Amino acid sequence: MLFYRNLDQIIYNRNQLLTCDELVVISGYVGPSPVRELEKLPIKSTVIYGMYGCDGIQRSLHSALVAANEELSKVNVLYSTIPVHSKCYIWKYKGEVRSALVGSANFSTNGLTTPFKEILADATVDTFDPLDQYIKLIMEKTISCSEAQVSENKKKKHNPNEDINPVVYDKDVCSMPLFVYDNNQPVVPDKSGINVSAYFSTVSEN
Repeated sequence: MLFYRNLDQIIYNRNQLLTCDELVVISGYVGPSPVRELEKLPIKSTVIYGMYGCDGIQRSLHSALVAANEELSKVNVLYSTIPVHSKCYIWKYKGEVRSALVGSANFSTNGLTTPFKEILADATVDTFDPLDQYIKLIMEKTISCSEAQVSENKKKKHNPNEDINPVVYDKDVCSMPLFVYDNNQPVVPDKSGINVSAYFSTVSEN
Protein backbone atom coordinates (compact mmCIF):
# COMPACT_ATOMS: atom_id res chain seq x y z
CA MET A 1 0.00 0.00 0.00
CA LEU A 2 0.95 3.64 -0.49
CA PHE A 3 0.40 6.28 2.18
CA TYR A 4 0.53 10.08 1.86
CA ARG A 5 -1.32 11.40 4.90
CA ASN A 6 -1.34 10.69 8.66
CA LEU A 7 2.06 9.06 8.30
CA ASP A 8 2.81 9.57 11.98
CA GLN A 9 -0.23 7.57 13.05
CA ILE A 10 0.56 4.81 10.56
CA ILE A 11 4.04 4.46 12.05
CA TYR A 12 2.97 4.65 15.69
CA ASN A 13 0.13 2.14 15.25
CA ARG A 14 1.61 -0.46 12.94
CA ASN A 15 2.94 -2.53 15.85
CA GLN A 16 -0.69 -3.35 16.65
CA LEU A 17 -1.10 -5.09 13.30
CA LEU A 18 1.71 -7.61 13.58
CA THR A 19 3.90 -9.46 16.03
CA CYS A 20 7.01 -7.36 16.61
CA ASP A 21 9.34 -6.36 19.40
CA GLU A 22 11.47 -3.69 17.72
CA LEU A 23 11.19 -0.68 15.40
CA VAL A 24 14.23 0.62 13.52
CA VAL A 25 13.95 4.08 11.98
CA ILE A 26 16.53 5.25 9.45
CA SER A 27 15.93 8.84 8.41
CA GLY A 28 17.96 11.53 6.71
CA TYR A 29 16.75 14.04 9.27
CA VAL A 30 15.09 13.54 12.65
CA GLY A 31 12.95 15.64 14.97
CA PRO A 32 12.82 15.31 18.78
CA SER A 33 9.02 15.20 19.06
CA PRO A 34 8.55 12.02 16.98
CA VAL A 35 11.43 10.44 18.88
CA ARG A 36 9.67 11.09 22.19
CA GLU A 37 6.42 9.63 20.84
CA LEU A 38 8.15 6.27 20.39
CA GLU A 39 8.44 5.90 24.15
CA LYS A 40 4.67 5.30 24.24
CA LEU A 41 5.00 2.14 22.16
CA PRO A 42 5.20 -1.28 23.86
CA ILE A 43 8.35 -2.13 21.86
CA LYS A 44 11.90 -0.81 21.82
CA SER A 45 12.94 1.61 19.09
CA THR A 46 16.21 2.62 17.45
CA VAL A 47 16.38 5.91 15.56
CA ILE A 48 19.28 6.65 13.22
CA TYR A 49 19.90 10.26 12.18
CA GLY A 50 21.35 9.69 8.73
CA MET A 51 22.84 12.96 7.54
CA TYR A 52 25.04 13.66 10.57
CA GLY A 53 27.99 12.26 8.63
CA CYS A 54 27.46 14.85 5.90
CA ASP A 55 25.75 17.92 7.36
CA GLY A 56 26.62 17.68 11.03
CA ILE A 57 23.78 18.79 13.32
CA GLN A 58 22.48 22.00 14.82
CA ARG A 59 23.40 22.42 18.45
CA SER A 60 19.79 22.91 19.57
CA LEU A 61 18.59 19.76 17.80
CA HIS A 62 21.54 17.78 19.12
CA SER A 63 20.78 18.89 22.69
CA ALA A 64 17.12 17.91 22.31
CA LEU A 65 17.97 14.46 20.93
CA VAL A 66 20.57 13.80 23.63
CA ALA A 67 18.06 14.79 26.31
CA ALA A 68 15.46 12.45 24.82
CA ASN A 69 17.97 9.63 24.57
CA GLU A 70 18.89 10.01 28.23
CA GLU A 71 15.31 10.30 29.49
CA LEU A 72 13.61 7.60 27.41
CA SER A 73 14.06 3.97 28.42
CA LYS A 74 12.82 2.28 25.23
CA VAL A 75 14.41 4.54 22.61
CA ASN A 76 18.02 4.63 21.41
CA VAL A 77 19.17 7.53 19.19
CA LEU A 78 22.19 6.98 16.96
CA TYR A 79 24.00 9.17 14.41
CA SER A 80 25.32 7.79 11.14
CA THR A 81 28.93 8.72 10.45
CA ILE A 82 28.36 8.22 6.71
CA PRO A 83 25.80 10.19 4.67
CA VAL A 84 22.44 8.39 4.68
CA HIS A 85 19.45 10.15 3.13
CA SER A 86 17.05 7.19 2.99
CA LYS A 87 13.83 6.95 4.98
CA CYS A 88 13.08 3.43 6.22
CA TYR A 89 10.79 2.22 8.99
CA ILE A 90 11.39 -1.44 9.83
CA TRP A 91 9.54 -3.60 12.32
CA LYS A 92 11.35 -6.70 13.54
CA TYR A 93 10.60 -9.70 15.72
CA LYS A 94 13.45 -11.63 17.32
CA GLY A 95 15.83 -9.96 14.90
CA GLU A 96 13.89 -10.75 11.72
CA VAL A 97 12.16 -8.14 9.55
CA ARG A 98 8.39 -8.53 9.71
CA SER A 99 7.23 -5.32 8.04
CA ALA A 100 8.76 -2.18 6.51
CA LEU A 101 7.80 1.17 5.05
CA VAL A 102 10.09 3.11 2.71
CA GLY A 103 9.63 6.43 0.96
CA SER A 104 10.39 10.13 1.26
CA ALA A 105 9.13 11.01 4.75
CA ASN A 106 11.74 12.07 7.28
CA PHE A 107 11.14 11.15 10.91
CA SER A 108 10.23 14.73 11.81
CA THR A 109 6.99 16.51 12.63
CA ASN A 110 6.97 18.25 9.26
CA GLY A 111 7.83 15.10 7.37
CA LEU A 112 5.14 12.99 9.02
CA THR A 113 2.20 15.37 9.45
CA THR A 114 2.02 17.51 6.28
CA PRO A 115 -0.59 15.86 4.01
CA PHE A 116 0.50 14.96 0.47
CA LYS A 117 4.02 16.31 0.97
CA GLU A 118 5.70 12.92 1.53
CA ILE A 119 4.91 9.29 0.88
CA LEU A 120 5.61 5.92 2.44
CA ALA A 121 4.96 2.55 0.86
CA ASP A 122 5.00 -1.04 2.07
CA ALA A 123 8.18 -2.89 1.21
CA THR A 124 7.58 -6.29 -0.35
CA VAL A 125 8.62 -9.48 1.39
CA ASP A 126 11.38 -10.14 -1.13
CA THR A 127 13.14 -6.95 0.02
CA PHE A 128 13.22 -7.91 3.72
CA ASP A 129 16.62 -9.62 3.54
CA PRO A 130 18.30 -6.76 1.61
CA LEU A 131 16.74 -4.30 4.05
CA ASP A 132 18.13 -6.24 6.97
CA GLN A 133 21.59 -6.19 5.39
CA TYR A 134 21.22 -2.46 4.78
CA ILE A 135 20.36 -1.91 8.44
CA LYS A 136 23.39 -3.87 9.57
CA LEU A 137 25.73 -1.94 7.25
CA ILE A 138 24.48 1.39 8.55
CA MET A 139 24.51 0.27 12.19
CA GLU A 140 28.21 -0.51 11.81
CA LYS A 141 28.76 3.15 10.93
CA THR A 142 26.81 4.74 13.78
CA ILE A 143 27.68 6.30 17.11
CA SER A 144 25.52 7.12 20.09
CA CYS A 145 24.16 10.66 19.96
CA SER A 146 25.69 11.28 23.39
CA GLU A 147 29.15 10.58 21.95
CA ALA A 148 28.78 12.87 18.96
CA GLN A 149 30.49 16.21 18.45
CA VAL A 150 28.39 19.12 17.25
CA SER A 151 29.57 20.25 13.82
CA GLU A 152 27.27 22.71 12.09
CA ASN A 153 27.44 23.92 8.48
CA LYS A 154 30.32 21.76 7.30
CA LYS A 155 32.28 23.55 4.58
CA LYS A 156 32.76 21.95 1.18
CA LYS A 157 36.23 21.39 -0.17
CA HIS A 158 37.89 24.44 -1.64
CA ASN A 159 37.68 24.77 -5.40
CA PRO A 160 40.54 26.90 -6.84
CA ASN A 161 38.35 27.98 -9.75
CA GLU A 162 36.03 29.75 -7.34
CA ASP A 163 38.73 32.38 -6.74
CA ILE A 164 38.70 33.42 -10.39
CA ASN A 165 36.49 36.46 -10.97
CA PRO A 166 34.35 35.67 -7.90
CA VAL A 167 30.72 36.78 -7.92
CA VAL A 168 29.20 38.49 -4.92
CA TYR A 169 25.58 37.50 -4.68
CA ASP A 170 22.79 39.92 -3.83
CA LYS A 171 19.27 38.62 -3.39
CA ASP A 172 17.90 41.65 -5.32
CA VAL A 173 20.28 41.42 -8.27
CA CYS A 174 20.52 38.84 -11.03
CA SER A 175 23.84 39.04 -12.97
CA MET A 176 24.65 37.00 -16.06
CA PRO A 177 28.19 37.36 -17.46
CA LEU A 178 28.26 36.83 -21.24
CA PHE A 179 31.63 35.17 -21.74
CA VAL A 180 33.22 31.76 -21.33
CA TYR A 181 36.36 30.59 -19.52
CA ASP A 182 39.38 29.26 -21.45
CA ASN A 183 42.31 28.11 -19.27
CA ASN A 184 40.71 29.97 -16.35
CA GLN A 185 40.58 33.25 -18.33
CA PRO A 186 37.37 35.02 -19.49
CA VAL A 187 37.17 34.90 -23.30
CA VAL A 188 34.62 36.32 -25.77
CA PRO A 189 34.40 34.13 -28.93
CA ASP A 190 35.14 36.01 -32.19
CA LYS A 191 32.64 34.41 -34.55
CA SER A 192 30.18 32.26 -32.68
CA GLY A 193 28.58 31.71 -29.34
CA ILE A 194 28.62 34.61 -26.97
CA ASN A 195 29.79 37.68 -28.86
CA VAL A 196 29.53 40.51 -26.38
CA SER A 197 31.67 41.12 -23.34
CA ALA A 198 29.19 43.08 -21.29
CA TYR A 199 26.76 41.60 -18.88
CA PHE A 200 23.26 42.61 -17.96
CA SER A 201 22.03 43.08 -14.45
CA THR A 202 18.40 43.04 -13.53
CA VAL A 203 17.52 44.68 -10.26
CA SER A 204 14.25 43.60 -8.76
CA GLU A 205 11.87 46.28 -7.54
CA ASN A 206 11.23 46.46 -3.83
